[in-house]
Order: sequence, then structure tokens, then C-alpha cells
Amino acid sequence: MPAIKFFKTLSTCQKVMLATLTLMILRLLYIGMGPLDLGPDEAQYWDWSRTPQLSYYSKPALVSWIHMFFANTFGMLGVSGEILVRLPAVLIHGFSALFVYNLAKDYKGKTAGLWAFAMYQVLPIFAAGGLLMVPDVVTGIFWLIALGMLSQMDWHWTDKGYKPFIMLGLVIGLAGLAKYSAGIFYPLLFLFLLMDENRRKWLFHPHIYIAGLTSLIVMLPVWVWNIQNGGVGLKHLAGQASGESGTKWLETMPEFLGGQAGIWGGVLFILLLCAWCGARRMKDEKAQLYFWMSFPIFALFFVLSFTSKVQANWPVLACLGGVILLAGFIAERGKVIRKLAIIGLVMGAFITAMLHDTSLMRVTFKAVGAEGAIPKKDPMVTLKGWETTAQLIDVLKSRIAGDPVVMVRSYGDASVLSYYLKGQPRVVYANPGLNRMNQYDLWAWPEEQMKNNLTMFVVDANRVPPKIAALYASCAFMQRLVVTDADNIHLRNRNVFLCGGYKGGRPELATTY
Repeated sequence: MPAIKFFKTLSTCQKVMLATLTLMILRLLYIGMGPLDLGPDEAQYWDWSRTPQLSYYSKPALVSWIHMFFANTFGMLGVSGEILVRLPAVLIHGFSALFVYNLAKDYKGKTAGLWAFAMYQVLPIFAAGGLLMVPDVVTGIFWLIALGMLSQMDWHWTDKGYKPFIMLGLVIGLAGLAKYSAGIFYPLLFLFLLMDENRRKWLFHPHIYIAGLTSLIVMLPVWVWNIQNGGVGLKHLAGQASGESGTKWLETMPEFLGGQAGIWGGVLFILLLCAWCGARRMKDEKAQLYFWMSFPIFALFFVLSFTSKVQANWPVLACLGGVILLAGFIAERGKVIRKLAIIGLVMGAFITAMLHDTSLMRVTFKAVGAEGAIPKKDPMVTLKGWETTAQLIDVLKSRIAGDPVVMVRSYGDASVLSYYLKGQPRVVYANPGLNRMNQYDLWAWPEEQMKNNLTMFVVDANRVPPKIAALYASCAFMQRLVVTDADNIHLRNRNVFLCGGYKGGRPELATTY
């Protein structure tokens, strides 16, 4: 066939680019027709973009700035819905895959590049970045660019000027504008330089410090916003790092390791640990670079898992250097390792496919007689049923005179309902003192609208919290909403209460971060 003949004439690099473009198109088609709604975090970053700021409570502002840019460009071209929100993720993931291919190819040759590309496209930890517009996607591409810059530097002391380090600082500063965790780059770079006599000389010259200063300057909007808001963003960061009281490490640590195995396709996680162990003893400078820019992050979260619940995606920056190191490890090993890697790749692709459509998972498990392995709760529950939830609320809302305010006590509910309710109104978030602070705590309530209209309080509890009920003359139960997916699997319940006679004021702000 002409298409096959044409494909054979392409170089490996051209085939990789064609595969990337094809997968990007398939991801856009899936977003447009697939079963996944926006998740609470995705919707939150979109909602933030409607109130432009220098930074926000839990994250810097770059992701929301990107949303504003795409809304003002592609939105004017008629692109709308989830595709508009997730389009940046699809594009960034595609470019990131090409960076991964080139970094691994430069590290251990073409075979390593193809392994890295394949893993980046199909393993759950990376594939999710091609669908979900979250800060990790944006931080990740800048992190990869920085790794590429470091891999091309001659670390035997030769003063070649400050320009490469200013550029490095600019890139990491942009990564930091997406997520605070990018700040770990410099401690990791310090370790990389410290562990070799020749590289250590750089610590006694200003180049690295100029890079760090450049990053701080690029992140100036974050510092200004924190100064203006009592440092709540930094307090939130410190609160996350401090751990949780009452945590049982025998539950959280195995859960963390199990999560890592899941996102790496099981076998590949074991091979990654082997690659890390081998790279630590190698004299290859690039192997040392990718080791020190990845393994310490994993080790840090492993230690944190003894005192806190650590989400599987948190060490994603470790995965970026790790996938390059792993690709080189596989490329240099014999048939046994490669066969194991293929098994891991297939397992990872299977997990990714199941997460794209959990009804497929249920059908597959039933077909092989493994009904007992089917989770009782849909693992993608946070990405399903929100549009249906909003439609049910809109029906109730249409029965009430005036323009009722929708109020919730969960920031997740506030963000997704703000997106999916008809007209995309600003949903009011009320913190009854049970939750830690979030961005919605920092925004004012529409008090005039609340005084002139009834309030629909939507909550997952069986009553209106006393601190919220005290703000109204009366609150009465209206209706219970039960949301299921296409297979009649339960997703969520919400109770709707109708409150009237708003007296003014709001509950005190949360004191935990």
C-alpha cells in the first residue's frame, strides 16, 4: 500500500514525529467524545483564570495564564468545552514526548530514544499529562528543557560566560511559575555538582547562583502575591510538607510504593529501581546527571510516605529523569531485560486503557472470570458525572424564582459546578471550619445577590452545617441527587437545601493550610 511504502521511507525521527502528531489527534478526539469530565483540580485552574492574579493560594499562576491565552485565541475560533481547557495539555505533552525521545537518544542511542518515547506515551504517569491540564504538565516540559541544557554542558571547569546559566534560570523560573515543586531543581543540581571533584568547582563560582537568582526574579509575581496575602501560599506549601497527624505508615508507605508500581506498569518500576542503583555507580556524567535529578525526589517522597498520604503522581519530576535513565538501561541490556520491559510496557498500556474507559475494565475482568478484582468504586470517579450533577442542579434551579445562588462546602464542587452549570456562574464556597484553606476562601462573597435571592446549598452531608445555617433565617431540604455512570455504577450523592433570609457575613476563614 502507498501509505506503508511512504512510512518506510521516513527516518526514525520523522516516524516519531508522525506518531506524536497521530496520538495528539487521537487524544483530542477522545477528549471530545470520551467519558471523562473535567476534574476538580482542572476546573479549579480554569476557574482561577476568570479572576486574573499574580499567583493563587495553592499554585502559582502560569496554568491559569495559559487558560486565559487559549480562551482568547482558540476560543475566538470556535473551540469550546473540555477540548479548549485540555488543548494546552495535549500540545505540551506532544512536545514533551519529542524532548524525551531526543534526550534518551542523546544519552544512549536511537534504541533508548524509542524506549523512552514509548514509555512516555503509554505509561499512566505520563499518558495522563496528555489529557489533563494540570501544573505538572507545564512544569514537566520546562524541567525536560533544563535537563537538556544540563546534559549539553561541559562540567569540567571552563568559564564560557553566564548566558547559558541565565537561560537555565529563566527556564526553571518558568517551571516554578507553574508549580512550587520546581524549586527542588537547585538542591538536586547542588548534589550533582557536589558528588564529583571536577563539577564541585562550579560551586565556588557565580554561574550557578546567577541561574538561581534569575529564577527568583522570574518568579517575582509569586513572591509579590504572597506578600500581599500574608504568605498563605508558602504556608500551604509548608503545611503539605509537615505531614499528617495520626498517619499509619504501614498503610501509607505500601500504598505509595503500590501507586508507583501501578503508574510504571509494575515490571518497569522494578527495572527503574535497578537503573537507579546502576547509575549511582557509573562514571558516565549523563547517567550521574539523570540519577541526581530524579532519584532523590523519589527518595524524598518515599520518606514522606511514612508520615503522610502521598499521591502517586507527586514524584512526577523524578519520573522525567527516571524514564531517560531507564530507557538507557533497557537499551544496553540483553534479551531478558528487554522482554521484561516489553511486559511492563504492555501492562502499563493496559492500565492506561482501562483508566481511559473503566467500563472496558469491567467488561475485560468479567470476560476472564475476574469479577472479584473489579473495584466497587469507579477509580475515575473524580472525572465522571459532574456534567450530569450540574444538569440536575440546573433543573432544580429553574423551579426557583429569581437568580438563586449555588453554594457548596467543597472547593472541588465549587470548581466543577462553576464550569458545568448553565451560564457558568460563580459558585459560592462556604468553609464551615472543617476544611483547610483554599483559593475560594480568599474571594469575597456576592452578598448583594445573596440578600436578594435564595441560596441552593449543595452538600454531601445530610444537613446544613450549623455555621452555614446560622447565616440564614431558614434552610429546608429540597431534594437528594444520585449520580451514576452509563453502567449504573454509583458516582456521588448530593443533598440540596434551599436557604432564605440571608443575614450577611460568612464563617471565619480556616486556620489550617
